[in-house]
Amino acid sequence: MVDEHNLAKRSRYYHALLANNMLAPGEDYQKLKETYVIFLCGFDPFGLGWAVTDYQMTANHGKHILGDGTHTLILNAKGDWREVNDELKGIFQLVFKGDGQVVVISFRDGVIELVPGFEQSDGNYKYPDSNNGGSWKITKPIPEQEETTNMSDKTNSHYKYLSQLLRKWKNNIGFKFKGLLIDTMVKKFIDADEQREQISFSDYSVLLVDLFEFLSKEDAEKAYWFALGSNQQISNDDNGKFIKKAKKAYNKLKDIGDEAELEKEYRNLFGSDFAKESESLQNKAPNEEFVEKKFIIDIRYNMKLDCTITQNGFRPKRLRDFLAKHWKLKINKTLEFEVVNNDIPSDLLPNVKWYWKVRNVGIEAKKRNKERGQIFIDRKIRREETDFDGNHYVECYAVVDNIVIARDRISVPISKLTGKD
Repeated sequence: MVDEHNLAKRSRYYHALLANNMLAPGEDYQKLKETYVIFLCGFDPFGLGWAVTDYQMTANHGKHILGDGTHTLILNAKGDWREVNDELKGIFQLVFKGDGQVVVISFRDGVIELVPGFEQSDGNYKYPDSNNGGSWKITKPIPEQEETTNMSDKTNSHYKYLSQLLRKWKNNIGFKFKGLLIDTMVKKFIDADEQREQISFSDYSVLLVDLFEFLSKEDAEKAYWFALGSNQQISNDDNGKFIKKAKKAYNKLKDIGDEAELEKEYRNLFGSDFAKESESLQNKAPNEEFVEKKFIIDIRYNMKLDCTITQNGFRPKRLRDFLAKHWKLKINKTLEFEVVNNDIPSDLLPNVKWYWKVRNVGIEAKKRNKERGQIFIDRKIRREETDFDGNHYVECYAVVDNIVIARDRISVPISKLTGKD
């Protein structure tokens, strides 16, 4: 990511490491395999303008290649890519994203982030962190992976399914919840009751309620949690936001006795693909779009929507103050929605595109053929009017490179009769 003017010497060192253990004493040198060292550079290391270069050992008075089997490939993102095939172009579209040290690979159903790691003598890994001037840090992925596999084996893969569901929950609701912390919390939940090792799919309707209750009782004041397997510290850098979200989910679920109602609420929590049903039962608007069908969802940051309410003769007010008192709005008001808070890094914000969804709900919306529900691009601020009754809502999505990295929703309940000024 940074030109340290040492690629040639680094290449020589890496080739030596690769060849070091290839041969036993006395073995034929012909058994040495070819080695490739590949640098993907966000800069032009030698100022030559070449996009892809394969360096090999050659004679200094001709073009004869020594043929020692070493190849150093330099892929230069600043080079001329007009003659380069689409596969290599695609690699650069994947690689040069993220926060400076991460390779981001995007799939339709999620994102994988790769960080280079170097194994140490104790089995741990050293990895680069370019934040705050740069440093090297230690991580312990192997015991974490081993414990994850162990938990999946003990629960007939249900440990993995529950962890995936919590990822869907944080992506659908829209808040940051670290993957390692999710895996750790699911292990703690299962370990708290040995009968949970015998989970079956028929248990999920009750089990998920228990899971949200378990999460809601975590201590939001903790400085960190210990990761499964490795006991690495997972820092609590957002005041345990998942705990507050879990408490809200649990309070919605705990008193529902009807199975169909429970499934409906689970779809609100996990997304429309959970326990799929017919479109007519989902109350889908005629032209409604769903963000999970349009973008990759990988919530990495928190954001908050609010709305300024204005009307002639009245002081401006905030919508969340109305919602906190369970008030509805009257009609004929102007609403200015905006992203009032987010923790998206400042260097990433210029790349964010803001998408909105306005969904009008209720009988009057249907009569007027104004249910809406399309997803459209706009600024960080969106203006609307309160025209007619209904429990409407507005969503906003922060999108970078076709990935939703933050999202929020705010309710807009409107009533001509019981609304407040």
